[in-house]
Formats: sequence, structure tokens, C-alpha cells
Amino acid sequence: MHFLAQQLGWTLEKTEDRIEPVIADRTIQSEAMTIVSGQVAGVRQTGIGWVNGEEKIKLSFQASVGEADSYDEIEIFGTPHIRSRIMKGVHGDIATCAIILNACKSIPKAAPAYARWQISR
Repeated sequence: MHFLAQQLGWTLEKTEDRIEPVIADRTIQSEAMTIVSGQVAGVRQTGIGWVNGEEKIKLSFQASVGEADSYDEIEIFGTPHIRSRIMKGVHGDIATCAIILNACKSIPKAAPAYARWQISR
């Protein structure tokens, strides 16, 4: 939310982050397990950002077993109204690699900083 707001020149005055379970409405059989109706089948996360008292950014993420449709979607309410959906979505590992590669062009412009890496064993 903060990244999007910054790119749009907005200052977020308030944000909200909700994480809630996705409850199975039927028995779901996967290769790894059986999820009975009423059990947790996944997670839903919603982030909302406000600018000048108005909800301006809403991000939703849901990962759950047994979804009928899997997709990544962005919708921008404006002129023109834009809605783009990638059926089956972009696999998380591929998306992470793409973000890293796209960030590489910014590294030479970054100010020097001190970073300490700690490896847990």
C-alpha cells in the first residue's frame, strides 16, 4: 500500500490490515490432505489505505485449497476504468524473481547504507 501510495504521490493517513481464515464450505480432497466442511482451508488478507478520509487503496490476497478459479487481478477506478485479470495467476516464486530483477536497475542509484545479515542455524 505504501509503495503504491508513494508512486501516486499520496500520503496515507491510516492503514488497516486484516487477516482471517477461509472456511471450507464443502469437503475438499487434495493430494496432501482432506479438509472437511467447516475447517480452515486457507487465509484471506485485506489491506486498506486511506487518503484524506477516503479509502483509496484496497489490496486483497486469498490463498486456499480447492478454489474453483485462480487468478491475479488489478482494478483501477478512474478514467478509463481498468480491470486486468491473469487467469491461473502468477506463481509466487516467478513473481518474486521478477520483482528482484526489476529492482536491480535501482541498485546503482541507491545511497550507501550499512546492512548486517544474520544467518540462523
